[in-house]
Amino acid sequence: MRVLILSSIDIDENILRKNNDIEKFVHIDITKDIEEAEYLAYIRRYNQIYLEFNESNYKLYYNLFKVLNQYEKDFSYQLKILITEKTSKNILDIFKTHTKKIYKNISPEFISVEPNELKSFFKESILEGFYRTPEVIEKYEIDIKNQKITLIIDSKEFNVHIKSKKDFKVLVFFIQHYGEVLNIDTIVSATSSKPELSSISPIESAISSIRNIFKKHNLFPGSPIVSIKRIGYKFALN
Repeated sequence: MRVLILSSIDIDENILRKNNDIEKFVHIDITKDIEEAEYLAYIRRYNQIYLEFNESNYKLYYNLFKVLNQYEKDFSYQLKILITEKTSKNILDIFKTHTKKIYKNISPEFISVEPNELKSFFKESILEGFYRTPEVIEKYEIDIKNQKITLIIDSKEFNVHIKSKKDFKVLVFFIQHYGEVLNIDTIVSATSSKPELSSISPIESAISSIRNIFKKHNLFPGSPIVSIKRIGYKFALN
């Protein structure tokens, strides 16, 4: 899972580091931070984005929102705006109104957080996002250390053990976007540490491997990952 954080404080880099790519910017030069975040958001796809609201520089976020507004409509992600200090209601209302009016494809969630609670908030929220799944999945258990996953869909239980770290990351991403049609570039962007330097071959190999695992263990009568011609892939078990 790929996470982008722009905050005034540093956080523990080891939060689920094994299966997450966490890119963070601690405000030293907020203009430079947002410019770099804008570039990364353009070439990568993030499952979670956290922006700590800065009243003095809030207009800088609009360029980042412009990039996020162009994300594929079928790609779901969380955008959380953190209010950590006393902020002018007038400025916040202007920001919310402008964002809603101009960037119609994004849906930010505004959350008030005390500055001294930011670290624990990030940890809990990133963990929650890692386990977030669509309602159609009745049960989702994941053993990160041993790379084992248990799913219950339509009252049917699926137990999957993935040996390859890459295959595991790809499958977890598909589960988080269950039933969504994802193009190959989106999958590369979301599951590769440096997608701008990666090819589609490792993803295609991971998809093939996941299909073989389900087939070998008779987990599903058809292919769990369906190819949608000239569009992308969809993971579904019903």
